[in-house]
Amino acid sequence: MYMEKLKLFVAIMAVSCVFVGCKVKSAQTLAENHVDLGTTDSIVTDSVKFENIDSAVSCRIKVDFPLGEGALADSVRAMISRQLSLVSLPMVMSLEDSTQTAYAGSLSDGQAMVSHYGEVTERQIRKDQQELAAFNGKVSFQYQYLATLGKVTDTERYLTYAVDTYCYMGGAHGSSLSYAVNVDKTTGETLQQVVDTTKTRELQPLLRAGVLRYFKDCGQEVKESELASMLFVKDGIIPLPARTPTLVDGGVRFDYQQYEIGPYALGIVTFTIPYTDIKPWLTEQAKQLVGVAE
Repeated sequence: MYMEKLKLFVAIMAVSCVFVGCKVKSAQTLAENHVDLGTTDSIVTDSVKFENIDSAVSCRIKVDFPLGEGALADSVRAMISRQLSLVSLPMVMSLEDSTQTAYAGSLSDGQAMVSHYGEVTERQIRKDQQELAAFNGKVSFQYQYLATLGKVTDTERYLTYAVDTYCYMGGAHGSSLSYAVNVDKTTGETLQQVVDTTKTRELQPLLRAGVLRYFKDCGQEVKESELASMLFVKDGIIPLPARTPTLVDGGVRFDYQQYEIGPYALGIVTFTIPYTDIKPWLTEQAKQLVGVAE
């Protein structure tokens, strides 16, 4: 039973996210310290944490939680709860019904919310540990789960939160997840898409240039002619990431998760395309939010 769950976990992390690259080396650091990209503090936040660490388990969650009252703050809190639900270990492993995992308390109580998701995740970790001990009592290591939701861009029109997780449940390496979420400040809604998904072929020059920049940032000089052989892509066409690209300070952020377009060693491929370059392929809503509408 334990081995079946472990195999399922590995498969789900590979598909649903659908680094010994520079992101592999910093997978846990990504989750511990997101990079601030924004400049405007119109949404004031406080750091809310859940942490329980012993020799068997290290379970930590940290969230930039909105303070104050109002519809926008409530919308951001609801988004945070939704994202924590999606990345909680029981949900990732599809072992609990979402209605059991989701937080049902007051959205304004950040500590209660974060503690809820920390507790359901820790409970799942310890349950898996017990199953492992029953399967092989000689195996002993610390299970790790780390998640952060941090505000990275805050403008007059939109807000961006980065979601980073790291999980180690045995094996050669852990699994990481890194993406971002936009909230339209006018409506409080989470953006579903910021680029035209029908224009993948037209976006190829920008996507290839972005991936090449990622390699360069990792200290690797890769020629464009070598790119196709290094990626898991059909006919040399780089798809849009499974998780929608997001608006950040200066451009659109693209995040390709582990195994999404290449081997584990490639890492989480992240790059930003400047608004001046990607403007023709932005959705109308995105153009309005970044102020580049015609």
